[in-house]
Amino acid sequence: MHAGWLIGLAYLSPFIDKKVDSLLAAGTRSFIVTGHSQGGALAFLTTSYLHYKFGKRYPDLQLTAYCSAAPKPGNLYYAYDFDYITRGGHGFRIVNTADWVPETPVSVQTIGDMKYPNPLADAKTTIRKQKFLVRLVLNSMYGKMNRRSLKTMKTYRKYLGHTLFKRVTAVQPQLREPSFVYSSHYITAGAPIILPADSKYYEQFVFDGKNVFVHHSLQAYLYLLNRYSR
Repeated sequence: MHAGWLIGLAYLSPFIDKKVDSLLAAGTRSFIVTGHSQGGALAFLTTSYLHYKFGKRYPDLQLTAYCSAAPKPGNLYYAYDFDYITRGGHGFRIVNTADWVPETPVSVQTIGDMKYPNPLADAKTTIRKQKFLVRLVLNSMYGKMNRRSLKTMKTYRKYLGHTLFKRVTAVQPQLREPSFVYSSHYITAGAPIILPADSKYYEQFVFDGKNVFVHHSLQAYLYLLNRYSR
């Protein structure tokens, strides 16, 4: 999971627990979890949290998530799990194609992110069996590809992990920096509800060189939802 969204969920969890406990005690079993933008990312994680915290106690619990304009909530394996627990039409991401926020956080996939076994994991063993000149060429190619993706990942980890966390502790000094996973392979999750931005949309929502969130606004999403839901 993305560490920032997880910290947000941690702060919300006491309120969530109290409210959901009272509703479950009153007999409620069907919940809609929704949010826009950062709230969309938290809606992903809240759905997972509720499923694993209350699902065993209440096997008839039904969660349906609508995550609007949400950034990517976690890695590929989080996306697998979210899509599995919301299978059957209970987990959605709503995306305006003109919106840049669902493309974040910036991501890079390294060989280490791939499930083992895979052909690239043992590439060096295979390369060592080749003839000398072939081995030189393949080692050079493999090294460049592997080192560059690792370097990019470490740069993201440094600035979006360590450096950014200092800003978090400026507000919440009691927090300890977590041990960040050596990965920045963020992935979208949920069944997509795509809202294509066309020429009519761009006439209504115009980028003036400064309003970088113009396509991320609730108004933009509501406009497209109203158009495509008719």
